[in-house]
Amino acid sequence: MRQILDSRLRIAIPEMWPSRVTIRTATVSVNAANQPVITGFTSVAGMVDLEARMAPFIVLRPDDTQIREQAVTQDLKRRNCKLNSYQPTIVNDMYALIDGTNYKIVGVEPDSCHFSTRLHLELITP
Repeated sequence: MRQILDSRLRIAIPEMWPSRVTIRTATVSVNAANQPVITGFTSVAGMVDLEARMAPFIVLRPDDTQIREQAVTQDLKRRNCKLNSYQPTIVNDMYALIDGTNYKIVGVEPDSCHFSTRLHLELITP
């Protein structure tokens, strides 16, 4: 991804990164039907209160190619988030707590210049 701003200028403008992100993993237990159930979340060490900037919501319209999971979804919204740090250890299926809202990480793009990381997020409201 091409950088719009020089990395030194990004540090000099703190207002550019108004959001704070905590990367978390899901704590899973097994229910009576022997199915995994998310019971909570644990913050990943070194990935708490990272500076970030959120993009606007992308509202997806259902179509014939949409992949559905077992849970019926009423509303599916996607967002992108750019972290002001290089985080190559973030993987899909982690969660991002951003300004009090928990998002599922469905894609990660570490910057080839090792300056930043872009997260593709999904918010499912049943």
